[in-house]
Formats: sequence, structure tokens, C-alpha cells
Amino acid sequence: MAPATSLNLRRAIGVAIVSETHLSAAQTQEIEESHMKKRLRIYNSQYPENPAAKGIAIVVNRELMNIDGISVHYLIPGKAMLAVIPYHGKTKVAFYDHLCELYLTTDLPIPDSVSEDFNLIEDAWD
Repeated sequence: MAPATSLNLRRAIGVAIVSETHLSAAQTQEIEESHMKKRLRIYNSQYPENPAAKGIAIVVNRELMNIDGISVHYLIPGKAMLAVIPYHGKTKVAFYDHLCELYLTTDLPIPDSVSEDFNLIEDAWD
């Protein structure tokens, strides 16, 4: 998790999705209660049979993101989770409207996974 922590803080990343975390609930709590408490919020989904294997997490940089209202759904422990991160503004709506339109008007396959720059803020520093 150290590389994710370092990356989040050095590069001004608001949200990082991390796979192969190999974190137990106790380790997640230890990180969150350390000096990183003011900086990070970790939503960890450990692999139930063996937390030292597999696992995924969503790491939120508290210095850039408001964690109030974030909801996380743990779909398949250690393998799949869904995060709803509140965002305001018409930009987000237009983005998802465009994606929906693409799927409705083209012959795109259903994706096996989704990854993208979901950063919907167009600030110059970003």
C-alpha cells in the first residue's frame, strides 16, 4: 500500500483503485489510524479465505476529495466493489449521457472490465 500512498500524495491523485492489496482489516485499520489518518481513507475488500492473497481497495486522498457521502458496495469480497462518489455539476451528467448514447447507437460489446480517467474536473492543474 506504500506505493499507492506515495503516489496519491505526490501526484495529487484524488482516488486510486488498487488491486492485489493483500491487506487484512487490521492492516487497513493500522494504516488509517497512523499519521496517514488525515490524508487517506481506504475502502478495502479483502479476500475472505486468505487476506494475504488478492484483495482490492479504493484509496481516497482526503486532502483533495470530500469523503462525506461516499458509499461503497462490496460485491464479491476481494474481487469486486462499487463506489459511488458524489460529484456535482453538469459535466458528469453530460459524460454519462454520452457513454449511454454510444452504447445505444453503436454495436459495442459489454465490457469485461472498465478503466478510464474518470476525472471529470477540467482544472488546468489537473
